[in-house]
Amino acid sequence: MLDSGSNMELIQLVIGITVVICIKLLIFKFFYNRFRLAKLSPEELKFDQIRKFYSKLKKNKALNKNEILRHTKNLENRILVFQALKNHNKLNLFPNEFLKREKASESYLANWLNMNDEFDSIPDEIHFFETIDLDESTSFLIFRFKSFEPHLFANRDWMYGYVGYNKLDIDPYAIPEIIFSEFDNKIISADKIKKKALFK
Repeated sequence: MLDSGSNMELIQLVIGITVVICIKLLIFKFFYNRFRLAKLSPEELKFDQIRKFYSKLKKNKALNKNEILRHTKNLENRILVFQALKNHNKLNLFPNEFLKREKASESYLANWLNMNDEFDSIPDEIHFFETIDLDESTSFLIFRFKSFEPHLFANRDWMYGYVGYNKLDIDPYAIPEIIFSEFDNKIISADKIKKKALFK
């Protein structure tokens, strides 16, 4: 019969083996992903976040409306879904309720915040606030956004982000001329927005 010392050694052995297996799996996953990404074409790499969806699209397989809607609702992936469908002449499958500049801008701003060194994440909440026209050719969509604990900016509550466009470009998913935020809970003046737009 095993004594308590033997039981403890057995438990330590099982834990040790589990840790070693987990580390090896993580290493394998890391190198597998590097190898997989190295083999992707530039276009496939661009759409890697929606890999399964894009693969179906590329192979001309039937796309489920709920699957398209789920990916489109995702702030980070919305623009990618639009571009993938556009590239394959299937924009008729893109949900109509998201075929608006406000919805595109929401996604552009969320991705900009995610790539921003200061903010570094997708906001937990984001809402369209208003559009302002600076002149005959430039308009800005203003959004309120916030993140919850443990995010560094959680204590700032609602902050404002600005997405600027050339008004002559009527494509709802046109790439913005400028995106910025001062991570402040007050809207900046039209004059200050104009200065930012001039020095983009």
